[in-house]
Amino acid sequence: MNQLPTYSYDKEADVLYISFSPGEKATTAVELNDNILLRFNRVEKRAIGLTLMDFTVLVQMTKLGPEKQTATHYVSTL
Repeated sequence: MNQLPTYSYDKEADVLYISFSPGEKATTAVELNDNILLRFNRVEKRAIGLTLMDFTVLVQMTKLGPEKQTATHYVSTL
């Protein structure tokens, strides 16, 4: 059964959690950069979700666009 992705934001920790398979626990994770963690099921080689730390910094606009361009790149390539 395909589920729609869900997300939640922890304001106190400034972390955005995105789940591609709500309710499923990841078996491992890879740090893509200092702010982005990719959680996945290693056996099935399938992404389970993303953790975006310091989220308000990642989405801050600058004259050239978002502060951290890498966040947009990683989310758009999944």
